[in-house]
Amino acid sequence: MRFLVIVTSCFIFGCTRGGADAHLEKARHFAFGEQSDLAIAEYRLALDAVQSNASPEADAIRSKALRGIADLVYLELRDYRRAVDTYRELITKFPDAPETMGARIHLATIFRRQFGDRRAAIAELTSALSRNPPTADELAYQIASMYFELQDYAQCALESEGVVRRFDKSEIIDDALLLRAQALAMIDGRKSEAERSLKEF
Repeated sequence: MRFLVIVTSCFIFGCTRGGADAHLEKARHFAFGEQSDLAIAEYRLALDAVQSNASPEADAIRSKALRGIADLVYLELRDYRRAVDTYRELITKFPDAPETMGARIHLATIFRRQFGDRRAAIAELTSALSRNPPTADELAYQIASMYFELQDYAQCALESEGVVRRFDKSEIIDDALLLRAQALAMIDGRKSEAERSLKEF
């Protein structure tokens, strides 16, 4: 009877976990060997293996597989639209997964560099910053830089000042101070403030 319970539980909660893990491992192997199509196929098989499994373990596999697919589509296949869709699926379905942070950063890069949509990029980096990533100082500086590119110099100066205050030990402080001075110099009536800002170096 006990054996029957174990088997039944295994069936309900997914003995396919091992199979899914094997597919993830194969996918990583193919990705390392620059065989993107084979890697993506293995990630898809991992998703199929946990299709009817609603456990947290299965969700962890799903988030890893989606991130793996998105990264390959973005970095190797250069299919940016498809990459955006896959990153979005990951973020929507698993907002708290460890893979989501990097997904938002990659999305921001695509929006900024490939699509020229800096406001969308800022939104993604702002969401990433809310989770205090290890590279928070760099992300905050990127946000300030994009406001400069948008010619929103007042907001750029504000964001740059925020970088200086929040990350006073960061190596990026000098860049933030210079960016703040450049932004202030573009604003009528604040050029003297820009000159004072440059003296902070």
